[in-house]
Amino acid sequence: MTGAFEAAGWRDDPADPARQRWWDGFDWTEHTRLAPIVDNPAGRRPIGREPIVFARRDRTAVLGWIGWSPLWIGAAPYLLWLISANVQARPQAAGWIPVTFLLGWAALLLLAHRDRRELQALGWIGTPNPRWALLGSLPYLIARRRALHRDDGDAEGTDTSLFATTAVVLAIAGAALVLWMGPQLIGMAIEVVGDQFRQRTITPGP
Repeated sequence: MTGAFEAAGWRDDPADPARQRWWDGFDWTEHTRLAPIVDNPAGRRPIGREPIVFARRDRTAVLGWIGWSPLWIGAAPYLLWLISANVQARPQAAGWIPVTFLLGWAALLLLAHRDRRELQALGWIGTPNPRWALLGSLPYLIARRRALHRDDGDAEGTDTSLFATTAVVLAIAGAALVLWMGPQLIGMAIEVVGDQFRQRTITPGP
């Protein structure tokens, strides 16, 4: 029963939860009405239902190219070496190998700028600085994940598998580069030194 001396007003009907009954300050009256419908009472949530939160999409068209960049950046010098099949041309081709690395790094930097623009178009405010790509794809992906996590803690974030893939590709590309370029550079250096030595020791005929 409603407490004594409570102010008059509509109260929940003790006999019918779907209705309200008028309390005159001392006792219940005969006046009733339907209880008002409350769409979302404060502090209440339907049992068994949770709010649906949609994570913003963070996959861009160039993200895969960034993740696999150690492979194609490392493959460019190898292709250049294969094209220069003529042994006499390989000393000149060796001088272009650093150029191919620089071009690959420049392409990675452009991809990072493109990735940032696409993230901004998807609604992200906190985006990674493309200059992280100057340190390589893996540092950029780490900076990317941290930037997106700061922007939205519930965001999907860069897939962890992409980090693992990039790390594996980077390790394989580095090992292949050392195993392939090491003997090639040593052999080329020996050949160049040998040619110079022969030119100095051979005396012209009469």
